[in-house]
Amino acid sequence: MGAPKARNCCYCGTDLDHYAMFLGRDWCNKGSCARQGVARDETRRRQSQDAEGLARYPEVTSGIVGRLPANRGETSPLPDDRRSIFEEHLRSIVDAVLGGPLGPPSEAATGKLEERGGEQPISASPELVSAACALCRGHCCNLGGDTAFLDTSTIVRVIADEPEIERDRLLETYRHLLPERTFTGSCVYHGETGCTLPRTLRADICNRFHCRGLQVLSGDVEREGATDAVILSIDGREVVRHAAFAAPRVDLSPR
Repeated sequence: MGAPKARNCCYCGTDLDHYAMFLGRDWCNKGSCARQGVARDETRRRQSQDAEGLARYPEVTSGIVGRLPANRGETSPLPDDRRSIFEEHLRSIVDAVLGGPLGPPSEAATGKLEERGGEQPISASPELVSAACALCRGHCCNLGGDTAFLDTSTIVRVIADEPEIERDRLLETYRHLLPERTFTGSCVYHGETGCTLPRTLRADICNRFHCRGLQVLSGDVEREGATDAVILSIDGREVVRHAAFAAPRVDLSPR
C-alpha cells in the first residue's frame, strides 16, 4: 500500500479540497501556499532529473549537470516564399552597405534573443559550447526567421574580412549556402545538422549569444575547475536528450 494522501495543507493546515487530493498535492490553492508548493515540487523535479542524469553517466566525476533548452522541431523543404523574402532582405542590406550610408542594425529579433539569455562573454571551452549546442539542436535559432539576424553590420564585417569581394559574388555565396531542408519555421539557415553558414558569415549575435543554461553550465565548470559534466536538453518538464561531456585531454608528456 502507498503512503496515505495528505488531508491538510502542509503550509497552513487547512483542509485540502478533493481536487488537490486527487492530484496528490499536499498544499492548498491559497496564493502563498500554492507558490511554496509549486516551487518545492519544481525543485524536487529538477533534483530528480539531475540525479537520474548523473546515474546514467557514472564516469562523470564533477557532479555538474547542465540544463539547456531543447529544439524539438521537424525539418521540411525551405519554402520558395521564405527563400524569396530572405534574398530580398539580403539584397537590401548589401546594397545599403555598398551603395550608401549604413542602415540601422535590426533590433527586433536580437532583442527577443537577449530576453532569453545574453551576450555576456563566457570562458567556456569551444568544445563545451559545441557539445551543448549540438544537444540542444538550435532552440535559439528559431528566432532567426527569414533574416537569419543578418544586418548591415554583418555585411560590413564580411567585406572588411574580404575587401575584394564583389556584390554579386557576396549575394551568391549566401544564396548558395541556404539548405534544401530547414527546421520548419526556424532560421532559413537552420539545417538538419545545424547552421549551414560558416561562422565568418553569420550575424554577430549568432557568434556571441549564449543562452542562460549555457552560461550557468560554463560558470559551474569554470568555478569547479571541472573537465566533465552531464548535459540535459529539456522541453518544459521533459528531458528530451542527454549526454556526457568530457574535455579533450591534453598530452603534456615530453616530446
